[in-house]
Amino acid sequence: TFAQAPDFILAGAQKSGTTALFALLEKHPSIVRSSNFEEHFFDMHYGIELESLEIKYPNETTESLHCRLGRLYANRLDFEKEILSKPESTLHQQNATRLLTFEKTPFYLVWPHIPRAIVRTCPW
Repeated sequence: TFAQAPDFILAGAQKSGTTALFALLEKHPSIVRSSNFEEHFFDMHYGIELESLEIKYPNETTESLHCRLGRLYANRLDFEKEILSKPESTLHQQNATRLLTFEKTPFYLVWPHIPRAIVRTCPW
């Protein structure tokens, strides 16, 4: 499987062009989007998943819990599905080039806790 955190996250305000940018990026042969149009992991699932991990692993450090959370996040993105949907000729051309991955959720700019949550969960 191809479970990894995205190389970048596309966030923005309503009517700021994130959907248009998304459409342009997903056409690029070296860029792969997440399988969902908008993931909403950090605004809808982050707190619930972190709390669940804290209960399941009460003796783990915050850093370790965020590492586990990062793996959960990466598995949700399902880049493999999108890679397999790209034309085979495109993938052959990209053998020497690493594919960049991204996800889009405009609401990530709305909540003040999200940038810190992203940094703690996705250690680029």
